[in-house]
Amino acid sequence: GALASLHDRLEEQHGEGVLVANLASAVLTADAARNLLAALPRAGERERRGIVIVLGWVRGEGIEEALAGALAHLDVRRLAADILARRGAPAIPPLLGALQSEDVEVRKAAATALGGIGEPRAVPALIELLVDHPEVAVVAAGALARIGDPDALEPLLAQLDHPQAAVRQAGVGTLNLIGHP
Repeated sequence: GALASLHDRLEEQHGEGVLVANLASAVLTADAARNLLAALPRAGERERRGIVIVLGWVRGEGIEEALAGALAHLDVRRLAADILARRGAPAIPPLLGALQSEDVEVRKAAATALGGIGEPRAVPALIELLVDHPEVAVVAAGALARIGDPDALEPLLAQLDHPQAAVRQAGVGTLNLIGHP
């Protein structure tokens, strides 16, 4: 929590929060990362935010999975999704797993993060979400737009007759962004 607060303060005042992240990631050991991972499930809101931020600075086994698990917590959902998107390819498997959550908000956050990564391997799973809850379908269409894979063309065309206007509009917008001939 103290490291996260110091990071936030330096970022806010001087735009240099990255200094704290770089220093912390250079000195945090594998044992420290394991301790943070162990503390995350029982952390309260205030502690959870700090743990998620610091976990975002380190590399190690189980970190992406723990961050994907944090998507279930409203207080850190957006933060965890942003961190996972920045982590790139190692975050894809746990994010694909999060797409199977019963929680609509977790599926939306995972789809957003996958779109931020921009990895074509996520396209089949995102296409499956086009027939999910309308809010999830809209976010999935946005993620597909960011990836820009032409394999999404046919499933997006199917969205054009969806009963929800927002889903239809998301489909049209994504089709325009993909730029398929």
